[in-house]
Amino acid sequence: MRKPFAKNICLIGLEEKDEKRLKRGLSVYGNKIFTEKELASLIQRIETSRVNIVLAGKGMDNTNGLEKEILSRDASTKVVFLTSNSDKNNGVKENETNVFSISADAACKDINGYLNKIYSESSADIRVNLGKYSFSSANNELIFHREGAKDLQQKLTKKENDILLLLAVNEGKLVPRKKLTDNIWFSPHIKSSRSLDVYVVRLRQYLSMDKRIQIKNIHSKGFMLTCEK
Repeated sequence: MRKPFAKNICLIGLEEKDEKRLKRGLSVYGNKIFTEKELASLIQRIETSRVNIVLAGKGMDNTNGLEKEILSRDASTKVVFLTSNSDKNNGVKENETNVFSISADAACKDINGYLNKIYSESSADIRVNLGKYSFSSANNELIFHREGAKDLQQKLTKKENDILLLLAVNEGKLVPRKKLTDNIWFSPHIKSSRSLDVYVVRLRQYLSMDKRIQIKNIHSKGFMLTCEK
């Protein structure tokens, strides 16, 4: 199994013994680990910075709309619920798109392996319609639909794809620069605000055939993708 890439991971509602074991395992690959006590503080973190994975403790899946609250802020975040060991779920179970469950004991034994499995085998594809364009996150592809003519396809690089995904699922909302750079450059030593601007310029060019679509620069704060109906 390939080495997992470093991720930003939030823990919420975990039992103390599970939290300690998971933190030991997660720290091996340089993951950034945050612990939140309340849903409100977790949501605030997701809205202002990049969170790849939320690990929620036993019983949190009964919290009203927890995964919906998280995914409505960032549809690319993966939500993993830990279940009681009596559930006998020794592997990852995909409940719905980007929502998973696994027994607490299995997760503590090999958390990096299971998270890597989620990333490598998850078939989740986020599709977004933007005016005359459609976007598929799994295919790294932006398609311009023309009446009476063949559609135009634009392949996206991984970074272009990730930036457009964050902007598209948050259409009409400000996406902070920090959240975008955290999403693309996992190492703080190679983050570059200027590089982000270059990618945004490219995306504007790709989307330029539909004048209703704009990627607005909110000075010193971030970017907002809008599409007039």
